[in-house]
Order: sequence, then structure tokens, then C-alpha cells
Amino acid sequence: MKYSTTLSFSVLLLAVIVLFSSCEEDKPSAATGNVNVTFKVTYDGSPLVMNDRYTYTDDNATRLFFTKLEFYISDMILGNADAETELKELEFIDMTSVSGDLTSASEGLTLTIRSIPANDFNLMRFGIGVSPDYNNTLPTDYSSTHPLNQGGYWEPWSSFIFTLMEGRFDTDGDDVFDESLVYHIGTDAMYETVLFDGISVSVNEGETTDLVLELDLKDVLDNGTDPIDLQTEGFTHTNPTDTEQLEISTRISTNWKNAIQLIQ
Repeated sequence: MKYSTTLSFSVLLLAVIVLFSSCEEDKPSAATGNVNVTFKVTYDGSPLVMNDRYTYTDDNATRLFFTKLEFYISDMILGNADAETELKELEFIDMTSVSGDLTSASEGLTLTIRSIPANDFNLMRFGIGVSPDYNNTLPTDYSSTHPLNQGGYWEPWSSFIFTLMEGRFDTDGDDVFDESLVYHIGTDAMYETVLFDGISVSVNEGETTDLVLELDLKDVLDNGTDPIDLQTEGFTHTNPTDTEQLEISTRISTNWKNAIQLIQ
């Protein structure tokens, strides 16, 4: 009798397990889609090609070209009134490698983020730079393929380089570009947040949503009211003890944030 009771209980337990498993299998999975975020760099509205010559001042007296451009993004999300959905926690964006010719520059650099919950969103937000929590770490804390081992790091002031822009310029019209343009921006105080509110972005099940973020370097250097003077303000490493460098870095950081446009 004891054996019969035990057997009956085992059969009942097995039936419950099978029923539960069946219900779990029948449960529909959450609807998801993919999001492509493409970064493009322009100069005065046209695709920027490394080493191509561009005019900086209205009188054409100052011309320049770029040789290197890279930056970090952090905590990229899409959101609405009910929720926020993370796209990227941290990513290193190397635009130098995709700006060698007009075709590549026009295509830009695309991040594909998969399995994003299907939803309608009205805002996009992300940081330019490395968020304070990560900026309090070291490159040696990560593997060689981690984003924080792809860019630069300053040991003297314990910060990753958030944005980096390098090139050369000519101010006397002799077509000899004998002056360097070097902007290496970092430290927590230079972290900027980009917000696009009141937008309309839909992620649909089984589909890919395309978003384009366009950075205009002409606007980074000249915001329309307070242009960077390349001759006297063409260099900064964001040295915390150098007030002039900090002032230049602050202006570049603010301009960088404002020079990014979302193209849908």
C-alpha cells in the first residue's frame, strides 16, 4: 500500500511538471526588433574625409584638415513615459577608420543592436564620454577587446580621453599646413549628455529601425557666436591645473554635444 501511494504521488508530480512545461512552451516570447545606429561626421554639412582641405574662416584665410577623430558614448537609451530601453552601455566610436574616402564617409559607422523590445519611443539620450563610474577604472581592468582599451587614457589625471580630434591648419594662405590642431577632452567635468526629446521612433517586431547621428565638426569649432581661434586655442589636453586648457575643453565639449543631430 505504501508503494502504491508513492507511485501515485510520483505520477501526479510528473503530470504537473509536464503540464507546467507545456504552458511555458506555449507562452509567447516578447516581440523584439533591431536598431541600427549610424554615426556620420560632416564638415559644414558635407561628409568629412580625413586629410581633405576645408575652409574655416569666412574670408578663406584659414584652412584645415583632420587626421584623427574618435570618441566614447555611454548609457544610450530610447525612452517613453513608461520605460527606458538601453541600446548601449558603453561604446568606442572610431570615425577615423571610416572617413578615408567620400564613399566610406557618406556611409558612416553603424552599430547594430539586436533584440530591442518592440515599442514606440519619444526620446533618445546618451552621454558623450565615459560615465563617472567607468571613468573611475583603469584600462588594465578590462580585456584587450573591451571599448575602454580602444581609446586613450591619461594617468596623470586619472581619466579616459572622452573625445579626440586632431588635424593641421594653415592661416596665411600659403597652403602649408604647419600648425597642429589637437583637442583631447576628458575628466568627469567634461562629460556631456545629449537628449533628443519629442521625437518619434518605433521599434517593430522583426524589423530594423535606422537612426543616424550626425556630428558636424565645423559646429564643434564654431558654434556661431564664439568660434575657436585656432592660432591661440588650437591645443588642449584638459590639464586640470591649466585654466586656459580647461576653458577650451569646456567650449569644445559643449559644442560637441550641440553639434550632433538625429536624422531619422
